[in-house]
Amino acid sequence: MGANFSAVIEHNLRDKNSLEKFLEDLIFRTDLFPAIHKLTNHENDQWEWIRELDLPISFGNQMTSWVKDLKRKVEAAKLQKRYKYSNIWEELISEDRLSLKGPDSILEMNFNLHIIELSSYIRWRSFLKDMETQSILRNVCKELCTYFDTNYCIYMSDEFCATDSIYEGNSMSQYREDLMRRFGQSKQTIDDMYIKLEDSWTTEGYFIEYF
Repeated sequence: MGANFSAVIEHNLRDKNSLEKFLEDLIFRTDLFPAIHKLTNHENDQWEWIRELDLPISFGNQMTSWVKDLKRKVEAAKLQKRYKYSNIWEELISEDRLSLKGPDSILEMNFNLHIIELSSYIRWRSFLKDMETQSILRNVCKELCTYFDTNYCIYMSDEFCATDSIYEGNSMSQYREDLMRRFGQSKQTIDDMYIKLEDSWTTEGYFIEYF
């Protein structure tokens, strides 16, 4: 199965300052995020918000020149830091989503106003069956839950599209209602999400971990 790790966490960031403070703490506060710093090989200065660029509407007419013109203007906007919105909070409340990418994309966080989806290129099967990988990612989630002053997170394969709930602006209660409707109650353990088949495997459901 081509699925990756995903977890959903409720956050309490409610303004520009709290968003900026979170990124600052993520980069510099090893005491708050030891598991994250270990996972990213202490390259935390590479965390960055993925911003909407302020790009002109019109480009070249022919397809070849249009593509070249677009690439050139995208690079220029990045270099000059020309963004569609004046700050990250304005972008979040306007677009109802905002992304934060970690070093080498080993971790990414997609925000709406209520929840984040933590994702990784780490495979879902590795999280389910490799105890070392599982322990690292659970500690990462625990650190984020502590920071956001919440006591649980929800693990689920990324193939079940928690990203949709981010884009739809759902709260944690709405997300949990959707999970209940689609899958029923939370599994009792992480291992319960792993289903061994005769010559392969599959996954089902979700697991809520309380810290």
